[in-house]
Amino acid sequence: MIRLKSLLPVLLPLLLAACHDGAPGADAADDAGPAGTARVQVEVAAIRPMHRTLTAYGTVAFAPQSQQIVTTGAQVAIEEVMVVAGQDVHAGQPLLRVRATPDSVLEWERARADQDAAARELQRAERMFAQHLATNADMATARQGALNAQAAWKDAVARGAAPGAHLITAPRELAVTTVDVNRGDIAAAGAALVHLGNSADLEVRLGVEPADLAQIALGQPVTLHPSYAPDTGVAGNIMRILRQVDPQSRLSQALVRVPPTQDLLPGTTVRAEIDTTRPRAVLSLPRSAVLLDAGTPHVFLVRAAAAHKVNVAVDDDDGERVAVTSGVKAGDVVVVQGNYELQDGMKVVVETPGHR
Repeated sequence: MIRLKSLLPVLLPLLLAACHDGAPGADAADDAGPAGTARVQVEVAAIRPMHRTLTAYGTVAFAPQSQQIVTTGAQVAIEEVMVVAGQDVHAGQPLLRVRATPDSVLEWERARADQDAAARELQRAERMFAQHLATNADMATARQGALNAQAAWKDAVARGAAPGAHLITAPRELAVTTVDVNRGDIAAAGAALVHLGNSADLEVRLGVEPADLAQIALGQPVTLHPSYAPDTGVAGNIMRILRQVDPQSRLSQALVRVPPTQDLLPGTTVRAEIDTTRPRAVLSLPRSAVLLDAGTPHVFLVRAAAAHKVNVAVDDDDGERVAVTSGVKAGDVVVVQGNYELQDGMKVVVETPGHR
């Protein structure tokens, strides 16, 4: 039997040689660059406009210039309310049935009595003038008195002071916004009875953070999304900016004029996307293209089938794209997908979107 002890002088040199042969390969692997090939998607950098939106919330309302207040010229009692808020009315349609109060009737009776007295005085002056007992001045005074008394009586009738019930009607085709009285109320002369508005003339009052006012300008396009149909978009424009802060909401306001539409109802809460896009175009990249390394933004450019890390300076971010002010120029091929697994100098294979 061959003893193991006797073989050691032969086996030991062979084992040492085997270890020595494997070391150079390991050193070569350590000196090599990034291993493997990454699949990426790219975009060619180009000058594009930056789209930036500001979100605000508000309420649809009738434009002030389209609203009309129905009043009464005399004190009246409300006998019947014939419309409700939100109802469309046509010209001449009854809104309320009212009756003049005793105080209003007394005013009307006095006006009628003054008219009768002035008419009799004019007749007396005419008889005396025919008998050469009155002058031209006396006739002129009597005529003026009769005209004034008649005008006062007609005004009392027109204001609704005449005895009995009468109807208050809509002046034209409008919508009832509010009814300000109830049956049995006594409405003073000049008091608001019904508010009417034009459904084809609407505006939206948006609450805006005071710090965001600098981004808003007249004429900017706005897309409105009603709360009951958030996928519906109604186009409008900023028509007025109120540069003051409401003490209750602590917000400023921007008014949006909207075209006639069935997609917005008065009183609706809306979400507004205000397009505050800057007029200048800039070089921009998708947000996915820009990575951070210790707080420093960088991208990967593809050159000669390899990814090269480049630090960049960024500016505006519209939620989808980022403006790049240095480090990338128009025409550079930038990795937009697959960049998280890249290392500087790694080989890449460019894929088209959707291809695996």
